Amino acid sequence: MPRRRTASLAPIVVLAACAQRGALPANPVATLPALHAHAAPSVRAWGTLVDDPHGYPLPNVPVKLMPWQPCKIVMRNGKPLKPERRICPAPVARTTTGPKGFFSVTARPGHYLLVIGTDSPALPPANARPTIHDNAWLQPTPAAQHLLAPGACTTWPQAHCLPPFYGYQPPKVELTHDYRLAELNTPYARSVEVPCLADFDAQRELRGLAPMVEDEWLVESNHGVLWDYTMEPSGHAWHGFTGGLGVIQGGSSCADLASWLFTQPTQPWQGNGSWYAVQPQTVWFGGGFSLYNAHPPHVHSSFGSLLYAFDARYDLHDPNVPVPWP
Repeated sequence: MPRRRTASLAPIVVLAACAQRGALPANPVATLPALHAHAAPSVRAWGTLVDDPHGYPLPNVPVKLMPWQPCKIVMRNGKPLKPERRICPAPVARTTTGPKGFFSVTARPGHYLLVIGTDSPALPPANARPTIHDNAWLQPTPAAQHLLAPGACTTWPQAHCLPPFYGYQPPKVELTHDYRLAELNTPYARSVEVPCLADFDAQRELRGLAPMVEDEWLVESNHGVLWDYTMEPSGHAWHGFTGGLGVIQGGSSCADLASWLFTQPTQPWQGNGSWYAVQPQTVWFGGGFSLYNAHPPHVHSSFGSLLYAFDARYDLHDPNVPVPWP
């Protein structure tokens, strides 16, 4: 007669994981006046989505407005399940972009997470673009409101903008306030960027953690990181909006860097990079590794960098980063 398994059936609870509460708010954009959902009727928020770097409109791309509530992580005996499981809130509104890249969503005033793209760890050729995750504040008035993407910061730190890098000139489309998605199906991206996601996910999988989602803001910022570090010694500090950072000079692939990040203890000089790598809440990613980075006068035979961040809706804060998220 087969034995019954009873001892291993520990109770499962669902918790929103929180840690490292800091003095700074998780989202500096929250300096806007507090809004109450019952204080005003629904408003319509609209925006435009274009290709990065060419600027042509992107139709038929999913758009959803999510509550500013983190996904709940399923726990057993106070620890996340392995493999990891999350239960995420349902969208408040969803749509797709039109022929000219236009989209609009309707919701009550409040703070939301705007998600544009597949929001999936998988990058099949037909959808080989990152996903936008952005702050969306809907005010009680006017009835129609223009959602603006973060552009380049004029000083640092600032809220809702991307950090500047010395000597790096981003594509013009990234200097506007149109939402944009980079192309990850180009020969450059397939050889330099996409493999890093697979290498990072391989280390996450070994630890029972969920795979990452390629994030537009991290992809854009990582282009600046790659430029800045290949220009070393530039004498200019890196301005990051996430402490999840790993860089390597030499080696043969991102796998070398990812393995190091997941096996070394976090040290203060690492900027919390190893700590971020193993967190269940770390879900957004952008990385790249090139065998032949050559920007005179400093030439490196190979160079790589990884940026990764937790879902900004979790109450986490990295004291090393003055403005933790766009």
